Amino acid sequence: MLMVQRFITLVMERGLIDFCDELLHPDVSFVDPSMPVNVPVDRKGIQMAVAAIHECFSGYTLRMDDIFPVGNDIVVNRFTGHATHKGGFFGSQLTNKPISWTGNTIYRFKDGRIHRVWLQWDLLATLVQLGLVQAPIATTPPSWVVPPVPGTPFVASDRRVKRITGVVASVAENIATVRRLFAGIMDEPIESLIEHCIAPDYQRHDNCALDGAPGNVDGFVRYIKAARECFHTYSMDLEEIMGEGDRVVCRVRAHGLHRGGFLGIAAGGQQLDFSLTIIYRLDGARIAHSWVTWDVYRALSQLGALPPAPASLS
Repeated sequence: MLMVQRFITLVMERGLIDFCDELLHPDVSFVDPSMPVNVPVDRKGIQMAVAAIHECFSGYTLRMDDIFPVGNDIVVNRFTGHATHKGGFFGSQLTNKPISWTGNTIYRFKDGRIHRVWLQWDLLATLVQLGLVQAPIATTPPSWVVPPVPGTPFVASDRRVKRITGVVASVAENIATVRRLFAGIMDEPIESLIEHCIAPDYQRHDNCALDGAPGNVDGFVRYIKAARECFHTYSMDLEEIMGEGDRVVCRVRAHGLHRGGFLGIAAGGQQLDFSLTIIYRLDGARIAHSWVTWDVYRALSQLGALPPAPASLS
């Protein structure tokens, strides 16, 4: 975890790109579904992104809301970002606005250095705060976001990791629960899913809530019903799943044919294909918390509610 903390502090926050030689594997890959297609998925892409960040923002900080290892070569980080906008990011003008966003990152190591970075963050919330787009839906900041106080930027001492631990089952049992949840999204009776997969005090933290859906079991039911009512052949494919202690982390690809009605968009017929990264906390092999970051901007663009994502960082 120390390597990730050094990477966040030295490279991402301070913009000291020279430390990439120490911290990044020569064959590092950088996967960010929100990045424009002209950003390379290698060390050069990381350096381009960092340079753009520090050109366009001041006071850039990433508060680690949770960080934990998975096995010997993976570290998972849930974070809240904060910065003051200077201008130029995705073609934006100077605003001097403080903005916040959230995300989940999976780091994989090889030979003692970072070999792969998978980053999922909330592009839509960032563009809305910069005044570049008008979101067609109400976005609800996740409950772990601390609103920036004018004149009081986040600093290292603000970082804190809050972990809640209940009854820890085996990692295999926890992973089996999450697999069952995804396998049954479209056809298993909702009552059965809740009984076997969801804890009574379940809490969902989402970078964009569905029309104000509550972050509890009732909200979970609304998400399942929305998937079943608004899509043909909807599926959520697990591209990667791993666990440690009471946590399970997965990367997901969601796709299906829109019937109409999802996120309040009446027209149907669009193909939807977007990514999610989710961190679960399980209690007694049932899901008690989920921290969901998904590509809302891409989803809304595919549904025709937003223009395509910006083609360039500048």
